[in-house]
Amino acid sequence: LLNNTLYTDKEIRDLVTLSLYQQRMYQLIADNMPTAVEQLHLSAIIVKTYDEALSVQERVANGEEFASLAREVSLDTETKENGGDIGWFPWDYLDSNLQSILVDIEIGECSQPVNNNPTIDPSNSEAQSFAVYTITEKDMAREILPEHVDVLKANAYQKWLDEQHEEKV
Repeated sequence: LLNNTLYTDKEIRDLVTLSLYQQRMYQLIADNMPTAVEQLHLSAIIVKTYDEALSVQERVANGEEFASLAREVSLDTETKENGGDIGWFPWDYLDSNLQSILVDIEIGECSQPVNNNPTIDPSNSEAQSFAVYTITEKDMAREILPEHVDVLKANAYQKWLDEQHEEKV
């Protein structure tokens, strides 16, 4: 099989060596991750249009309870009945776009509307939806849930790779 590639024996050895180093570094980073990290307890209301999301944001700002609004208007059938509660999430589990939206809001405040499908053509209104988030609680050292571990490991490894790249540039 290896004889059928366009690589020399040395290039194949170098690729295997690099792969082994990458696996080892990933494991080293993963093994040194903390078991408790900063986390946010989030709730969300999903609506069809940006204007509906703005209306939700305004209604919360005017004193309506987020959970009641979620039960009334959210399109998310999985979280609607429990007031939009989507659970606890480690900060580093969230994508950078959501982090930038949540970083400045306080517990109980509403986020700006978030396009849930930013890669979809805006003219395809059937596929569009928008979310408004609120932080219901924060915990600076909450135990990581098993379903978050793999993403956190991958994010920590990617962060390390980015730092290594920045040092070389």
